[in-house]
Formats: sequence, C-alpha cells, structure tokens
Amino acid sequence: TTTPRYEMARVVNFLRTSHLLHRTRMAAEYVAALPFAFTSQHQTLTGEIDLAFTENGAWVVACIDENETTPDQYEAHANELRRTLAWQAVTLERMTGQGVRELVILNPQTQHEHSFPWTDEMRQQCTP
Repeated sequence: TTTPRYEMARVVNFLRTSHLLHRTRMAAEYVAALPFAFTSQHQTLTGEIDLAFTENGAWVVACIDENETTPDQYEAHANELRRTLAWQAVTLERMTGQGVRELVILNPQTQHEHSFPWTDEMRQQCTP
C-alpha cells in the first residue's frame, strides 16, 4: 500500500504538470472556487465553480473530481459531473455575458483529464 504522504505528493505532482492547469496559468482571466446561485423554473441551484478561465475569447469550465470510481461506476459518475458542469457553464455565461466553449473533468486521484465541447444542445437542456 502507499502512504498518505506519497499519495499527496503524487496528486500534487499531477496537478503541477496538468495540461489544464498549464492552460489556466496562460489565461488572461480565471476564477477558482467561485460560489454561485442559479434560479430556473422556480428552483434555485447553488454550488461552486472549481475552476474557470478564458481562452480564445471564451470560458473553459473545469471541475476537480476527487472521487475514485470503479470502472463500472465511471460512466454514471461522469454523466453526473457533466450535468453539474453544464449548470455551471450556463451560470457563468449569465454572470459574465461571455460564452463557454469547453468543459473539463480533472481527477487527480486517477490522473485522468477529460475535455469535451460545450454545445448548444447542452445549453438548451439547462435553460427554461
């Protein structure tokens, strides 16, 4: 087994060398741990945007996923994260008036980074 200190060093090293965080460092604007409240159809959703930054005139929204899911649980978990990121993207667009173009899931435990485009179809699913 690995020690907690070794695990922490592994996670920190992954984050330090992550392509996503390199892109963040190059961005003209970024936010981290941004709290939000979004109301739609008489429901209020609250949360926190882990990380967002501008790139080529649009936002990239990312979540830091700290869960270690088994392969058979991964797809359901990833779908839930995509829904969460979608609401965060809509919220950020409304807050800033600037579009989102990409969503990213970064898992330092599994050292996995998954990026996908923010589409009009996803946006429409989040708006009344």
